[in-house]
Amino acid sequence: MRPRPVRDDFTVLLVADPPPQRPRPGGEGPAGRQEALVSLARAVFAEGGRIALPADAGVAVTMATVALEYEGPRIAERRTEAGQQHRVLVVETERPQRDARAFLAPFAARGVVEYLDPDGDPVLLGLGEPELFGEEGIRQPVTPELLRLVRPRAVVLISSSNRSFRDLAVLRDSGVPVVAFGTTAHDRGTAADLSAVDDPTRDRWASRWSSERESRTVPYAFLMQDLVARLTDRRGR
Repeated sequence: MRPRPVRDDFTVLLVADPPPQRPRPGGEGPAGRQEALVSLARAVFAEGGRIALPADAGVAVTMATVALEYEGPRIAERRTEAGQQHRVLVVETERPQRDARAFLAPFAARGVVEYLDPDGDPVLLGLGEPELFGEEGIRQPVTPELLRLVRPRAVVLISSSNRSFRDLAVLRDSGVPVVAFGTTAHDRGTAADLSAVDDPTRDRWASRWSSERESRTVPYAFLMQDLVARLTDRRGR
């Protein structure tokens, strides 16, 4: 099947923190968190949507890797062209994130990543030998400027930590729909902070798959497809 072309009217903003050193009791471990991230990317890309995220050197690489699956043949030999749409949009909201620039340069060269600096200007990422600065675990915050640049259809929170409290304050003022996957929250306090947010693992999984809920197997692929169907008004068609 030929991949759908990228749409400029369907962008999901992903806000995801690095995994905790020790998962909370009853919460997801690294494998479940990764499954949630990849399932979201595939559901969005299958509809021709884009994933946007504040700069980091970990989650953005995962999104870019999945995006390669939705490009045409011989992508490794094709460089980005002026004016083309990118499936992954990475935005610096504070200072330049040097590790993210280094890790994402190969993906930018293949046309799947667009990278913007804190002023919202495109950054031409070079393919030279990267000098790394130990920023892999740093995720830059959500800001009003980020939301203005991205214009997301919705914001999805995965692997949320206590840093998400600041992001939630910005998101509440924006009016953009927010969806959180509480099973991936780092601690009980963060999970409680997310209790007022739409949570498919609570509102849909709990009511439909009680037996699976008992076994702690979360059907992330289905939940992400259902989420995208709701966001694109495709549900029930």
